Amino acid sequence: MVENNEITIFIVEDEPIFISLIKYQLLKLNLSNYHIFVNGEICLKHLDIKPDVVILDYNLGGINGIEVLKKIKKLYLDAYVIMFSSNREEEMYEECMKHGADEYIEKNVTALIKVKNTLSLLMKKVEV
Repeated sequence: MVENNEITIFIVEDEPIFISLIKYQLLKLNLSNYHIFVNGEICLKHLDIKPDVVILDYNLGGINGIEVLKKIKKLYLDAYVIMFSSNREEEMYEECMKHGADEYIEKNVTALIKVKNTLSLLMKKVEV
């Protein structure tokens, strides 16, 4: 999936402020190969792009993040999926992990730093 050491990133988020903040973190890492989808249905229609990393909001209009996660993992088991949610409940974390999420990041003051750190680590793995 990774070509020329450049990872393909999907941002599946319906809140404009979080989209902007995630984009800012990507720019700080010199990552420009990203695609933004404001709902799960549009994301699923573009899976032929074969994402390496998906930053996926749990609470989306239409189908929720878990349904999107299931479909992504069914087609691209190697895609690294970061579930992104404002929900703190342990049950939600467990549900996301059960369906193949690689990481669960709660939307809070440290969330974007965690996203940046995760992407930075993934980039280092690609370079090796």
